[in-house]
Amino acid sequence: MPAPRKELPEDSENGYTILRKSIPVHMKLGGLHSRNYAQLEKVRVEEQVTKERADARYNQVNPATLASSGLPSIPTASSSTHALPESYSVDINGLFDSDFMFQTTSEPFLVSGGEARDRDILAARQQAELQSYGLRFCCPLPDDNGEANTDDDASLPQSGNQNDSNDLEEDIDLADLQNYLSFGRTCDWAPYMNKTICLLDVLDNLPRLRMSDAQLRILLWVMKEVGCQDVPSFYTLRKVQNNLRSKLAVPTMEFKSSLGNVFYTNDICESIAKDFSNPLVAEHMVFYPEEGDMPISEIWQCSRWKELPLHLHSPMYAKQNTHFYVNELAQLRNGTLVIPIMWFTNMGVVYAHALMVKKEQEELVVQDGAIDVAVDDFKYCYSDLQGAICTTFSSGSSEYAAKIPNPYREKAKGLPLYAVNVNMWADDVSGNVSKQYNKHINFYMANTNIPGQLLQQEYFVRFVSTSPFASSLEQFAAIKKQVDSSRKNPITAFNAYTQEPCKFMLNIPALPADNPQQSEECSHSGGNSNLLCRRCGAGGTNIEKETPEGYHRLHKCGTPRTVAATKEAIEAQLEAAMRGKTDSHISTLQTGTGIKDRMAQIWIDKLVARAKMIRSKSPLISEEELLVMQKKWLNEKTGSPYNPLLDLEGLDPHCDTPVEILHTVLLGIVKYVWHMLHTSWSDQQRTLFASRLQSTDTSGLNLTGNIRAHYMMQYRNGLIGKHFKILMQTMVFHLHGLTTPAQFQLAKATGELSAMLWYHEIKDMKQYLVDLEQLVDNILDSFDDCDPARIITKVKLHILPHIVEDIPRFGPAIHFSTEVFESYNAIFRMCSVLSNHQAPSHDIAIKFSHMDRIKHIMSGGYWKEAGEWVQAGPEVIKLLQDNNIFQRHIGWVPKPSFKRGTITLKSKEKPPPQALIGILAAKGFHIKDTGPIDKAWLNSDWELGQSVMSEQGEGCRLGAWVFYRSKTTFCIGRILEIASQTKGEKGVVLMNKFVLGDSLHEEFKLPIVTQQNDAEVFGIVDSLSIYCIANIQHDCRSGDCQLTTPRVEYQEHKATSRENMALTHSDSARFLLNLHALHNASLHRDILPRHLTAPVPLVQKEDCIARHTELSTQLQVTQGKKRAETAVKRKTANAAKKAQKTTEVSAGGLQMEYPGGLQAEGNQVETSSSSAGPLRSGGIASKKRKPGSLDSITQPERTEKQTGESS
Repeated sequence: MPAPRKELPEDSENGYTILRKSIPVHMKLGGLHSRNYAQLEKVRVEEQVTKERADARYNQVNPATLASSGLPSIPTASSSTHALPESYSVDINGLFDSDFMFQTTSEPFLVSGGEARDRDILAARQQAELQSYGLRFCCPLPDDNGEANTDDDASLPQSGNQNDSNDLEEDIDLADLQNYLSFGRTCDWAPYMNKTICLLDVLDNLPRLRMSDAQLRILLWVMKEVGCQDVPSFYTLRKVQNNLRSKLAVPTMEFKSSLGNVFYTNDICESIAKDFSNPLVAEHMVFYPEEGDMPISEIWQCSRWKELPLHLHSPMYAKQNTHFYVNELAQLRNGTLVIPIMWFTNMGVVYAHALMVKKEQEELVVQDGAIDVAVDDFKYCYSDLQGAICTTFSSGSSEYAAKIPNPYREKAKGLPLYAVNVNMWADDVSGNVSKQYNKHINFYMANTNIPGQLLQQEYFVRFVSTSPFASSLEQFAAIKKQVDSSRKNPITAFNAYTQEPCKFMLNIPALPADNPQQSEECSHSGGNSNLLCRRCGAGGTNIEKETPEGYHRLHKCGTPRTVAATKEAIEAQLEAAMRGKTDSHISTLQTGTGIKDRMAQIWIDKLVARAKMIRSKSPLISEEELLVMQKKWLNEKTGSPYNPLLDLEGLDPHCDTPVEILHTVLLGIVKYVWHMLHTSWSDQQRTLFASRLQSTDTSGLNLTGNIRAHYMMQYRNGLIGKHFKILMQTMVFHLHGLTTPAQFQLAKATGELSAMLWYHEIKDMKQYLVDLEQLVDNILDSFDDCDPARIITKVKLHILPHIVEDIPRFGPAIHFSTEVFESYNAIFRMCSVLSNHQAPSHDIAIKFSHMDRIKHIMSGGYWKEAGEWVQAGPEVIKLLQDNNIFQRHIGWVPKPSFKRGTITLKSKEKPPPQALIGILAAKGFHIKDTGPIDKAWLNSDWELGQSVMSEQGEGCRLGAWVFYRSKTTFCIGRILEIASQTKGEKGVVLMNKFVLGDSLHEEFKLPIVTQQNDAEVFGIVDSLSIYCIANIQHDCRSGDCQLTTPRVEYQEHKATSRENMALTHSDSARFLLNLHALHNASLHRDILPRHLTAPVPLVQKEDCIARHTELSTQLQVTQGKKRAETAVKRKTANAAKKAQKTTEVSAGGLQMEYPGGLQAEGNQVETSSSSAGPLRSGGIASKKRKPGSLDSITQPERTEKQTGESS
């Protein structure tokens, strides 16, 4: 039923008429949509009260008031000299229908539009009339020309007393709104009018602290109730936010895929433009690849950037006002002519790979072989040389002449032009917090021109798009359009670092994601297919993989897949569908290549169905004629019926989907090991392991919280990444007596590999790759010893060797991990929960646009306004710079500043200063070596500290194990006490000294740490000598440590009567340096001698083939036996089901009709007088159907039930 309407009476008083249109009661009231009919009923009940209040306001503006105000009397028809239009529309911000107008009666009247108070009085009268019907007037009054007055200095009509409303919803104050939207840029809180609305906007758009509209309204109401100043209405706040979004936020664009799905994306080009104009980001952006002998930590130091086609690199270098472009003629200071072909950096200096050009017989000849030229040596660019020298090339160098001038010079329009490389992440994510799955396909991106350490912060993650309908490949098509557009027409941005405009274009060098998503991006059929690898052609049928050759190939990287071969396979499948081939034929093509494109499959299904329809109508049509018809139809429907990534220049999805360590290692390798271990334990063994794990020394592990070992064991089948991080670093120390030798070796191999993969910086790439390859071989060999069939069924084991190929191309594996994107899903989920779920793609994109806007404003980012590049006021920028609360909620982590050697003094129950000799005596030590401390200082007063800062910026607390410098060597020790005489600026550390053994432990293969002789058991070291923290674990395996110490269990921070047994170490002299720890893993290997860190091969390379042949022979026997047993079980089960169905049919007393007129019920058969004919629809006619039988359900249900039984 339509909403009731209320007719407004017509009023012609004072020479004007308000047209009383039929206005729905469910229209916007007070700037807010009425949520339900209960609220409408409330409006009707209170209408009389509202009318009385409005009358009181109306009566305040009477003719006497008008006369006393000094306004001229309202003219009559005969006296009017200044006419307004007969009708004019008033913009009231969407509160009313568009046809609701104010209209003059017979003749227009004169209004003194130049004086604010004239409008105020007239507005009060109009406002009162509107408010009498529960409406709000919130628009500028018309000027004499009939248009709304929106001047910044216009004094707009004020609403009535906003406290009169019984709701928490406020009246809309037009003057208030106009003041918020229009003010000078000299305000310290620009682009806001005041601090209040600035903080409200920030609070409403904090990514990790999302607020609903209801919460925000109640907050505004509370602020007004307690008397806060400058509190806007909810409507005004939303208008201000939308106004700011239109000015400076990333725009949201609508796309429609070739399959008809509609979704929205935030413009990725504008997102990168915001990075340029953000001073916190722009200063870190790098545009040229780096070459030279240096530690590798960033992607631009690796080969991936250099693999891009040369025209997709940053094409120019700006030297003051001169722009040098690649593929153009340039002249050096010494007069030499060169053609730069690529820019790069070395030790912070920009160089060009360039070709020398010589002049021969009035022609230019390009010489072979590139030289490196520093940019300081460049003098004149091609624009300067035109007309000054001969620029005619010889016939042998004509290919270079064809590229001059560089087409990007014209596209740049005199501005610097750069290339920006962005990684695109995609995955399916639930939009619900509850367990009910609400699938959305999400896209985020990261600007890889920024250092990888910064990219681990949420601040640098950009939302791109989401859709519950469009697949990832459909959304990739929209992204590809934006990338291609940026190359054709580079995007303009303001570079906050150089303080000048520039242009840029986009590339996509990598696609980080989990393995199923990466397979989809490669048009691969997935890890469960026969050819299971998206990167190479490894695999085959199970029988083929069990052969010696097939089994060995699974342990190595095979022949790489190529984009050309993939497109050829997809086109062959499409052509087969066009020719009307059967589904089984097309499935055979997909199985034989491992290529199954998700987008192409939809068109294949349509083409197959269409071919059947055409042939049913035209049985004599030839295959070639059918092919022509199908191609024409497909070309009309879509221009690209397959994966758009296969056509994106500069991207090869097969090799540019790097192996991701979160899903492949943590949620793959480590998870397999953990499952193999705990499923083989008894309950008593699980309790023993949990108690041991709880006793782990966590100093130096850099964990986010305490180890909850018993919780992890209780939910052992539901652990997440952080739990597997704990296990891979520590579990090897607690497995003695709980595993077989093969399982223990597998746990060791897992820890060794994991520590190497979590490097942030690689100092010697060549040696690193050799060690990494050996560690990967060790872990695969360890799995073979425990379960030879595991590598056949788990694609993550085969794909692990490909990470050795990825690291020299993309840098340390930690930089293309997806943990930061997975963490960002929590922000998306709250945006989804707080939306109305009617247009999720649009609404979520809009909200992320608002959140990016807040980050940009608070960071001091620039935007264009009135032709100028402006930024927020100083007070707004200080909110992020000086407030760590906002930094944490925005996801920004500023560069840490620390001073090595500084000491944090004890704060709780701070002891008084005491003599150093007394501190030592309290520890029971005799003075033997005072180190850097003068003996005269021993009797002076020292303050005790609780931590000391290492060279790496770590707070090393009491009891921590550290490496410290001693002259020219590194020593290892444990901090016993920290003291300072200078209020913490520096001091000394009392160290329990240990000795690092020269050999590895016979079982753990880790360095042994033992205590020094009694004469030198401790020493005093300078706090400036602390190098880094380390994780040391007690050798409980050799010491046979037992659970003998009872430990009180705490619940809700209260001690309970429950006790758990804790580990008691049998000695304090024998420990192990934990090289499985992720923190400082590379530093520890730099300190230690090579023979203590070099991987030990489990199987020599020359023995690998023989080993794999032996295992494959065993597999052929065991797996063949399993397949035979499975076939027998399946046959038996099918026979039992068939017999059960026969029994159900007989027991149900089914009546059958047969051709020839026979009817059967049970075993009784009668001859029917009907003539022979086909079976009736359904094949069986039953007099009495048994509930639950096949004939008691509908045809769709029957099909579903039969399918379920057969599976």
